[in-house]
Amino acid sequence: MGKVRAFTISFANTSGIFYPGQPVQGEVLVQVKDEVKIREIRLEFGGFAHVHWSESHGSGKHRRTVHYSSREEYFKVVVPCLSPPHGEEKMMLKPGEYRYPFQFQIPPSSPSSFEGGIGRVRYYVKGTMDKPWAFDVEDVRYFSVLNLLDLNPIPEAKVRIIIYIK
Repeated sequence: MGKVRAFTISFANTSGIFYPGQPVQGEVLVQVKDEVKIREIRLEFGGFAHVHWSESHGSGKHRRTVHYSSREEYFKVVVPCLSPPHGEEKMMLKPGEYRYPFQFQIPPSSPSSFEGGIGRVRYYVKGTMDKPWAFDVEDVRYFSVLNLLDLNPIPEAKVRIIIYIK
């Protein structure tokens, strides 16, 4: 990383499991070895679904494969953590350790996380240190969202089941 020794995102909830409507809290840790020029440090909070599958039709020379894919973005919010003073485009970070706390509320309508053979639902926090005329420094942390299911409106959920084992 050169002048930047560390750039990491961590969650206060170390399990990385959250519920819709719950806040995600954490911090960005930045350790700078030598003075570094930056445009900004920003966080991106996002949630998306992605699917992809292929189907083959025909046979022999007439066989063709059709690929299907789609992506749905549930939310994407970009928040600056550190920006230059008003009217300035860049700023210098002196050597040292910096911690930038963050909090973001997961939208209440967010579906549960999912990983499958043809698709996934994922949530993430991506941190970026934007450096002029140099490669940006980035870190991404994925987290899981578990949606609770209210069984009260499902009549079948109230039916008693008896299982006999021989």
